[in-house]
This record gives sequence, C-alpha cells and structure tokens, in this order.
Amino acid sequence: MITIRPQNPHPEITLTESFNRHNLRKYVTLGLCDTEYQNRLSTYLAAADGNEIQIKYTDLGIGRLEAVHQPSCKKMTTVRQINMYNEAKAACLSGLWIDVDVKCAHPTFLWQILKQQNLPYEQCKHYADNSKDILSIWQGYLEIVV
Repeated sequence: MITIRPQNPHPEITLTESFNRHNLRKYVTLGLCDTEYQNRLSTYLAAADGNEIQIKYTDLGIGRLEAVHQPSCKKMTTVRQINMYNEAKAACLSGLWIDVDVKCAHPTFLWQILKQQNLPYEQCKHYADNSKDILSIWQGYLEIVV
C-alpha cells in the first residue's frame, strides 16, 4: 500500500481583498444592519490597510478553510467578502467589481460542464431548473429551510 502525504498537511494561501472603504464605512454608519453585524464590519474596516485587507486561508483538512486577517497574531471574528451580506458586499465592491449571484449555482455550473464534456447532464439540469419546487417537496421530510 502506498501512502501519499502532502509536504504541508495544512496548506495556506494569503489573498488580498480590495474594497471601497468609503462606501462600506457609510453602510456601517447608516445602520443598515443589526449592531452585531455592524461590529463585525467595523472589525473588518479596522483590520484593513486603506482599501485592502490581507486574509490568510488555511486548509484544515476537513473540507473547510480557516480565514484569519493578516498581519495578526490573534484570530479576529469578523467577515470576509465571501460571506458578507449581499447589501454590504454591494457597498464594499461598488466601483471595483460586479457581484453576480447565480441561482442554484453549483448544479447550474455542474450541468454545463457535464454537457460540455458530453456526459449525461439532464437530471442535474432538471434539478437546477426546478430546485425550489424539489426542495419544497423534500422540506417536510428533511426539515430543510428554503
């Protein structure tokens, strides 16, 4: 039996998130979200250097990434752009990026890849096209929140 072990069992990557500081500060100041979320966004702003923030992502080996602001010796509980509320993300990315939200994104991308590779994709496409109805049917059985 061959065992392959990565050289670094917890690989890391540091990414720079650019954002519109002025618009995000305005969003926080206007009180467009609850106090707890305002505090988390304020921590994000405080950790940033100008209009950028460094985020170090570490693979925990369990299918999740740990994200920590850099430079920091402590783990700061806050947000990253990937998990911001849509309204906050729209404010902080205004003038920099366009945030595209794809309905039922993973199945939609998957069926398009399957089709491109000439693999069976019809059931995946059916789910993507009808996910709300399908989840409604299963909601009672699995207590899924739609």
